[in-house]
Amino acid sequence: MLIIASPKSMSSSLKKYFSRKKGIHSEYILSKKLPLAGSLWHWFHRFTNACVQFDEDTAKKICSSKNTIWKFHVPPTLQNLSVFVPYKKVILLRDPKESIYSWRRTALKLNRKIAGIPFDKSFLSKSEEDWVKKADQEGLLLELERFCRGWGKHKENALHIDYNDLLKHPKKTVNKVEEFFGLPITKKVSLPKVRYTRS
Repeated sequence: MLIIASPKSMSSSLKKYFSRKKGIHSEYILSKKLPLAGSLWHWFHRFTNACVQFDEDTAKKICSSKNTIWKFHVPPTLQNLSVFVPYKKVILLRDPKESIYSWRRTALKLNRKIAGIPFDKSFLSKSEEDWVKKADQEGLLLELERFCRGWGKHKENALHIDYNDLLKHPKKTVNKVEEFFGLPITKKVSLPKVRYTRS
């Protein structure tokens, strides 16, 4: 079972929730070395181990497993969009600017820069607008927008959910995912808090 997710979209929380279900565990590491996704995904190479070109065998293995939940920030290259067409996957998206705001809040809370994104410690004193402007200048915003456009148009065998729906209506949204994956429907949903930050 696969969740393809925007950065900072509560995807780690959703994955952990499903890994707590009886008979389901989670995986993080791809066992097969795959070719990199290319220069259009400069920033994604820095903060995801799934910035690769998936082949059909790997896509099938990940999506077809009924006892393993995977979550990746898979870039929507032409190859990735193609190989995942036949297989069920959940696509979890968040507004790109909101992802940047979330990185800023995390950096402020930790009082340090976050590895993999273009904001040094001087940005701890800067506004959300300054963060978005910098992300735009460095190409990070463009990559996040390209990610959302690419997967947002991908309709085959896909369940699309949104960060705001997951945040405001967790039971309804989680139940949709459970139904989509053919899992028992949970009557009471409580998503675990996961604050994953690259060191």
